[in-house]
Amino acid sequence: MLSFTKERTLTIGGWSKIWAMTGWRLGWITGPSHVMEGVKTCQASAASHVPTFLMGAGAVALGMETDRISFFESFAERRDVFHSLLQEIPGINAPKPEGAFYILADITATGMDDIEFATRALEEAGVQLVPGSLMPGGEGLVRLSYGTSLDQIREGCKRLKNWLEG
Repeated sequence: MLSFTKERTLTIGGWSKIWAMTGWRLGWITGPSHVMEGVKTCQASAASHVPTFLMGAGAVALGMETDRISFFESFAERRDVFHSLLQEIPGINAPKPEGAFYILADITATGMDDIEFATRALEEAGVQLVPGSLMPGGEGLVRLSYGTSLDQIREGCKRLKNWLEG
């Protein structure tokens, strides 16, 4: 039986999802010293350093414990509202996500593939989403972000529903 102790554990995290600093590529890893030496060697060969402006922004984010909690609660509310509204739209099957800030929905019941669905949703409903086939194994799925306001989520769902019902 394996022992899960600090000598066998790597912990990896980042600012991307915790503080909505998506795309900034600011993160951390910790673990046993011998593994961290290897990580440092790999990192030094791949990139020279984190851009200076990201370091200051990351430090500010670390000091925002109270805001981070309300941030999580805000995203949980948006996820729940978005998921609930998607359940009312014909042809969309969207499991409730456990993480991230987007919903991956199956749209195959609409009779369209994901590329056609995304193109028509933008052109006919004014809703932008990402076709799943742009990701390996994502055929027939679309990715919808809830990294926006509740008002925009409600409006987007209303447009999708009107489009698919019309």
